[in-house]
Amino acid sequence: MSAYRTREYQKFLFEYNVKTYGLNIAKIQSASPDHSQHQLGTTIDFINIDDNLLNTKAGKWLYDNSSKYGFSLSYPKNHKGETGYKAEPWHYMYIGKQACILQKKYFNNLQYKLLTFWNEHKKELSKLIQKYTN
Repeated sequence: MSAYRTREYQKFLFEYNVKTYGLNIAKIQSASPDHSQHQLGTTIDFINIDDNLLNTKAGKWLYDNSSKYGFSLSYPKNHKGETGYKAEPWHYMYIGKQACILQKKYFNNLQYKLLTFWNEHKKELSKLIQKYTN
């Protein structure tokens, strides 16, 4: 299990992957320092790292139920072009229950689409949130 990582540890992991697999492979399986969701403190790698996790009972349960607890799969299968990373069925980020509902309803249950939309419309959305929550 892996959760929060310091910048130094993320740098070590990335450099290890570069030395072991080369830069091109390292880029799709490990984030460089300051680009890892693990450095936010909201991300966790559940269970053992296994590319076939979603084919197991535990992996299916995790995928089907994680949003009930506010967790979202970060790097789904067949989306390397959009996320920049190979599929990681064990890697989930806490975005909150409400964000998971929005993600499922409007963003085809794809975290990167929700986060991209948020980043592109942050100012307008922040104003709306303040208007309707104050």
